[in-house]
Amino acid sequence: MTAPAYSQGVAIIGCSWPWSATGPQNATEIDLVNAKIRLVLFTFKGSHKMDPTFGSVLLAIVFENQGPVLAAMADIEIKNALGQWLPDVKILSTTVTDGRSGIEPEGLVTIDIKYEWLGQPNTWSGSVNPAQASTLGG
Repeated sequence: MTAPAYSQGVAIIGCSWPWSATGPQNATEIDLVNAKIRLVLFTFKGSHKMDPTFGSVLLAIVFENQGPVLAAMADIEIKNALGQWLPDVKILSTTVTDGRSGIEPEGLVTIDIKYEWLGQPNTWSGSVNPAQASTLGG
């Protein structure tokens, strides 16, 4: 069995989205990890017929009552989903802010994740507007 490319000193090569008129753009390794995080968190669990366990129920959680309960539920779901599907990403902390805080527009839920990948600390931020949540999933 061979070791993963990144442990052999080989750079991971990928494409970023959206593609430009000239074709795909090069993506850094961190761009690809961030894209994987977004894919796992914003794919409805059960939407992939070949693997119905892939994804998370994060988009359904944003319809719950906002406040500390929403933040706690989202934190658990983020850690469970990423722990299952991206085991090489170590979650350091998550912050969930909703529209009731007065910081975000009403209804908007913002998620900030601090994580470590290959010993490098990084952050990922995303937001979900419950009015548009059905357009974000798988």
